[in-house]
Amino acid sequence: MNGAIRAFARKGFKETSMDEIASESGVSKGAIYWYYRSKDELIMELMDTFFGSGMPELRAIVESSRPASLQLQDFLDLAVAETKKMMQFRPVLQELYVLALRDNSIKKITRKEFEAYHTILESIIKKGIEGGEFKNVEPHHVANSIISLMEGTALMWSLGIKDIDVNEQLINGTNFIISAIKA
Repeated sequence: MNGAIRAFARKGFKETSMDEIASESGVSKGAIYWYYRSKDELIMELMDTFFGSGMPELRAIVESSRPASLQLQDFLDLAVAETKKMMQFRPVLQELYVLALRDNSIKKITRKEFEAYHTILESIIKKGIEGGEFKNVEPHHVANSIISLMEGTALMWSLGIKDIDVNEQLINGTNFIISAIKA
């Protein structure tokens, strides 16, 4: 998978051949075909790897007995760390998003992953409202704002927008949102 990511980052999905993936991975093309029937299947597995990497930790956060404000902070800390880690693969992630606009199967996977993150965020925010930790805000909109902040920051960084420090921007932005909804 790491070899495929490196090859895709260099040339894109369309232009990268299975031979190049095999060479970059240090395995035979036959070994790759043993696990993946096609490049498209490899791309689908890559999406699962990217989008699902932090999901077990996020579910553990929401299932903990910690107060909602701490759960939200834990969620955001993990999301910032995951975003920072994924920035090295940004060209591949950008191409996945472009493919999602054109390919319904990739769009479906992408939407499913965003909805999973959104659902977790909403549940934390609802818990905080019910427990009196957060103002009576609309959880759906707050979750949208947090996800938009993270994705927008990553997009601005990838476009080379001047003075974007991903870590600083995400921490400042998420702290702003948290302070805005605290009761």
